Amino acid sequence: MHSKVLKLEGQVESMGQIFPQEFTARMQVLGQNAERIYSVIPRKCIRTREVQAKDPVPWYDKATFDTSVKGYIQDPASLIPAIVLDPRPGESVLDMCAAPGSKTTQIWEMTDGDVLLYSVDVNNRRLMRLKKNIELCGCDSVKLIRADARKLKFDFQFDKILLDAPCSGEGIVLKAHKTFKIWSENRVARLTKDQKKMIKRAFSLLKPGGVLVYSTCTFEKEENEDVVQWLLDITNSIAPEKSRKGDSLYSNSAAQINSGSGSLYSASLEKIDIPNLVCDRGIDMPEAIRIYPYQNQTNGFFVAKIKKSS
Repeated sequence: MHSKVLKLEGQVESMGQIFPQEFTARMQVLGQNAERIYSVIPRKCIRTREVQAKDPVPWYDKATFDTSVKGYIQDPASLIPAIVLDPRPGESVLDMCAAPGSKTTQIWEMTDGDVLLYSVDVNNRRLMRLKKNIELCGCDSVKLIRADARKLKFDFQFDKILLDAPCSGEGIVLKAHKTFKIWSENRVARLTKDQKKMIKRAFSLLKPGGVLVYSTCTFEKEENEDVVQWLLDITNSIAPEKSRKGDSLYSNSAAQINSGSGSLYSASLEKIDIPNLVCDRGIDMPEAIRIYPYQNQTNGFFVAKIKKSS
């Protein structure tokens, strides 16, 4: 599928020295070898608006490994969340943590710009980078908002939402040395709390029958399957969870999402199948996928597809 795998010269040997023991143990529980995960250099691809005949990315034919082509440069695995979201012309879509813009611009291009697309980021510097990339790609109808995804409010709901959540970033191979300088189990726990707030908010902003894609670039089960399972559990419980202000999970700033009869909207998983992509199934969650760097010579990702009951 790919050209010869490139080794991280001089890095693989030193990786064992930077892996926290807790991280190595966590990977072993997942059946993974930490040094194997970081043993290859991920390839970059170039995303375009036309089908590529030469060296296309196997799971997205409008992206190529041919570096002579002009387009948006990104990791091939980062194409997958938008592919799973499958935005259609005429839909309303929310990209909750959008910077630097690869997924926002991909969504716009997949719909030929016929989409009500809101892109959100909390950091002003990242938002400016997002704005620049949107302009460079000619995605002139995207609506930018600076806001905290944990507290995001709209007076309407979306057909589809992408939540590529901030995470511990273990899947970004070339940033591994930086990642593990700040890595700790406590940090993973803190991130998990924020991710739960974000996915809860995303679900409340989703139309009945809508689709929410949750993704990260980490391997931690707590940040991946456990966050998704938490949403499934609380939305399928008998009584709606209450916030400190008394608003239920099923309401937003506009109105109750509950139907007039008082029935609750529940979350369920839809199985992800991406042709030509090598991946593992989620841990105790076969509908979701895990992508490890050595499988496709990409960065690592986790992706789950969540459906809101109609």
